[in-house]
Amino acid sequence: MEPLSGGMEEKMKAFVLGAGAQGATTASILAKDERAEKIVLADINLEAAEKVRDKIGSEKVSAIKTDATDIGQIAEAAQGCDVIFDLSMTWLTVNVMKAALKVKAHYVNTAFDEPFWGQILRGESLELADEFKEAGLTALLGCGGTPGMLNVYVRRYCDKLDSVESIKLRGGSYSKTPMPLIGPWDPGWAPAQALIDYITEPVQFKDSKFEKTAIFAEPEEFDFGPGVGKIWIAHHSHEETYSLPYTIGKGISHCEFKYDLDVKAGTFISMGFTPDNEIEVKGTKIKPFDVLIALTDNPGDMFLAEEPPSQKELNYGYMSFIEIEGEKDGAEKSFKVQVPPLDQDALATYEACGTVMVYVSLPAVLGGVMCLEGTETGVIFAEQLDPERFIELLNEKFPYDVNEL
Repeated sequence: MEPLSGGMEEKMKAFVLGAGAQGATTASILAKDERAEKIVLADINLEAAEKVRDKIGSEKVSAIKTDATDIGQIAEAAQGCDVIFDLSMTWLTVNVMKAALKVKAHYVNTAFDEPFWGQILRGESLELADEFKEAGLTALLGCGGTPGMLNVYVRRYCDKLDSVESIKLRGGSYSKTPMPLIGPWDPGWAPAQALIDYITEPVQFKDSKFEKTAIFAEPEEFDFGPGVGKIWIAHHSHEETYSLPYTIGKGISHCEFKYDLDVKAGTFISMGFTPDNEIEVKGTKIKPFDVLIALTDNPGDMFLAEEPPSQKELNYGYMSFIEIEGEKDGAEKSFKVQVPPLDQDALATYEACGTVMVYVSLPAVLGGVMCLEGTETGVIFAEQLDPERFIELLNEKFPYDVNEL
């Protein structure tokens, strides 16, 4: 294999923490990538990790039991690895970052919240930023699909402008076949985190300052463009409205993110299905939130149940939309960009990655490659990666492009 630009001459030794839907697909993508020679898949549930390892069927992949709450245990398990892909829960982020520093590895995750959200809002230094920079390492936060690849494309178009006034982001799920009106709640990913996100007040960057917005505020039926059409969306708590105003610069004064208006989630929240609410039923105290999550399917085993696709086009997907306004050479300039799902060609995606569920995990893998090639050190976000190199790496897997409208 020829050395990659930026100095990545040695093959990757990867530590993947979490064997759920995203950790499993990350390990699968790495196993199919010639740049990776070793993948340690770690989970508190060793049996789950072993099942994923066995399905992938690559000698590169090993399985190990690791408790993500124990920094020393993570560091011991990750010895000799040069990139840690953290697919655990976001409240464990700092733990895993500290373990990465111990073993002198780069760190990549696909989502983040506290303490980083609060530090951005207060204008404080980011947790462990100095430590990663001093070690010559990168901690790459939020390098999944949304946030992640979406941020990379935002940066690409902001780079075309002299100044940036506004960034508006939209995300919506769609199905090409009618969905049943009656059925169980299915947020499409971890149900507990999905409901917590809907409960959390969204933050907008408005008039050059951060401010909170009511949940489900300003609903609209937004047209996502050809092949998708209109989807109801509303303001939603998400990473982009924190990191983009923090990193993009160029005079940005507005940034917002709207997402699926999940009527079922809104109903649950209005009825008290929240983590801190406790009620008494026939003399027994219960938390409705716990009951709901116990009754909702968790997609953790989706990779194990996945079969090779039988056709190129899937019947469902998630579409993102970018609207950027600013100035170029003294004139107003705007971009409207449809960002299709990565699995537009399901057959090509499966061949390249061993799965079609790559929306979150493939950008993480590409981010890990870029960390090894050499990018900004310290704690950074996906939009601080070189967008052209990221897109080049993506197209090595299969042809992909966005649609300018």
